[in-house]
Amino acid sequence: MSGTSEESIASADIGDRLSGPRVGVVTGRGEFKARADSEGNYLYSPGSPKFNQVQSFVSAQKTLDLLQEYADRRIDWAFDSNELGVIPHAGEGKNAYYARWNQSVAFYSFDSRPLGRRVHTAVSSDVVSHETGHAILDGLKPEWGKTFDKETKATHEAFGDCAAMLLALSRPDNRRDALEKTGGDLTRDNCISSIAEEFGEAVRLANRDPNDDRPYLRNANNSFRYRPPSELPNDGSREELSAEPHSFCQIFTRAFYNSVVNVYQDKVSGGVEQDAALEQAGQVVGRALARGLTMASPNRSRFADVALAMLRAEELQGGRHTEALARAFTSSDILRPEQLAELERPLPTGSPLEVAELLGAKEYDLVRSVSDRQGYTTHEFLLSEETAVAAPGWSLSEPLLIDVTAGLSLTYNSAGQLVHVAHQKKDPESEVHGLPDAAALFNGEASDEVARSWSESGLKLEQLPIFRD
Repeated sequence: MSGTSEESIASADIGDRLSGPRVGVVTGRGEFKARADSEGNYLYSPGSPKFNQVQSFVSAQKTLDLLQEYADRRIDWAFDSNELGVIPHAGEGKNAYYARWNQSVAFYSFDSRPLGRRVHTAVSSDVVSHETGHAILDGLKPEWGKTFDKETKATHEAFGDCAAMLLALSRPDNRRDALEKTGGDLTRDNCISSIAEEFGEAVRLANRDPNDDRPYLRNANNSFRYRPPSELPNDGSREELSAEPHSFCQIFTRAFYNSVVNVYQDKVSGGVEQDAALEQAGQVVGRALARGLTMASPNRSRFADVALAMLRAEELQGGRHTEALARAFTSSDILRPEQLAELERPLPTGSPLEVAELLGAKEYDLVRSVSDRQGYTTHEFLLSEETAVAAPGWSLSEPLLIDVTAGLSLTYNSAGQLVHVAHQKKDPESEVHGLPDAAALFNGEASDEVARSWSESGLKLEQLPIFRD
């Protein structure tokens, strides 16, 4: 997208100095914060530091507003504060991140000689929305940020990209651009499917890879199909699928984007005008994602687990688009026909504690219950056990210890009927497969991502909730 556009935010959410009850800009030493004019507007020229502040705030607040609308409830952060900090000028580098302990999303800047300009990640709606997505998902599923499991980490990255796509879909100028440049054929690349175009182009040019001609960071319009991370190389080129979370996540984002395309095509075939069809498709799939994630297991993520929860969420909203979503997830091999059949199986009856016992989760602890405005309540159960594991590349005389968890989510409707079950049992192998290399950890490459503590029992490793992009 090129050019400028206007955004409106409720005055109670933005205040007169970019500080609302849920999101607030954090400035560095010597940096003055943007202020609203006498009419409550923030009007700054692109390229100025205060414009970067305004742009990053708006993208973060709009992302939160949108996802809370789709979830039909308030989404709390995973930390004690009500306010997520937005740091538009965090320093020098080709990166951005969310860290729970900083209670903030941070954005860096760098000079791009090939582009001939300075790139501020805070200016990219995609990048800001992606990082805010990490913070939102951390609030929805706090335990997901504490696992070494690579598929769970990839779900975090996928959700960030999905949040960016949903924000883009909510904006008329983006929808118009996508429809005009594709002629309404959204199976072609467009500004919705292409994530972080300026950032991605700058990184691509800096890498000088003659085989890489893609002007974006990632593209949801891809052909990757699901394979377990354990069957993939740990890393690879952008053209190859690997177990690295930013690569592996593209399987899910493909299915998500194809869900949008399928719903859009169905609506157009039914006589809905293209722009309205695309807007409605984003809303349908956005609601399924936000509500499905609420119903997913609390300990870790499997793409199939989230996909089934999304299908159930759509079914609970009337099910008009269930088949469109199912086609997207089966075509990417995330779901198989026998998994789809799980949605047809009768569910047990009884209270959450009774059902948990029936499902073999008697020893799990009920950790929280969340309800939406439609009367659906999800009860989350967890069991965590410190476990000694053997990991490749680690040769210690003392045991290597990690926490291995099991999780169960039970969702009930307003009449007290169980409508969805998501159960992920303990899987030590997936945790071990995601452990950092010992040399990388002790050399400092992953030192701020993993906590280490020695005891009489051995060396304890704990994943810290930080996500870099």
